[in-house]
Amino acid sequence: RNECNFFCARCSPREGQAYCRMCLDSHGDCPGPVFQIRKYMYQTCVHVEDIAPLHDVTGIQAYLINSKRALLIHSKISALASANSALDEICRGCQRPLRSDCQYCSLHCKNVANSNRDRASSLHGSHHRPHALQPWTVRGGFQPRRSQELDPQQEDEAGFMSAPRQY
Repeated sequence: RNECNFFCARCSPREGQAYCRMCLDSHGDCPGPVFQIRKYMYQTCVHVEDIAPLHDVTGIQAYLINSKRALLIHSKISALASANSALDEICRGCQRPLRSDCQYCSLHCKNVANSNRDRASSLHGSHHRPHALQPWTVRGGFQPRRSQELDPQQEDEAGFMSAPRQY
């Protein structure tokens, strides 16, 4: 499969595009770290070893996928959202059940929760700024296509980019 699911941490935010395996070879001159967005049971995820140098991943529930730890990018879609009593903790972003050693189910939930905390603390005079996701980690919901272009003016209150426009 030749999907555009590789991202360069240096170029992708500026250009708003993803790369396929073939295009990635021609992108070899750039020193920016490249990581791959993957699918796991219809969910988008990224390997921990790829994203950890770029984002603080502590407290995010990891899954073992093909013997590698991976994190979900967006909240987990599940019919068993609150029915599983074996899980002790709930996600601080979306209230889904989690293992007891985790606070967030995804990168998105951690970013939203930290943005909300930062907004609340700024109302009380605190200057604490959490390590936020870079724009490339949320633009277009990680469903890139070459025909999509981002509108840099469309950000919500948590700093997430809106869905790409189709031309």
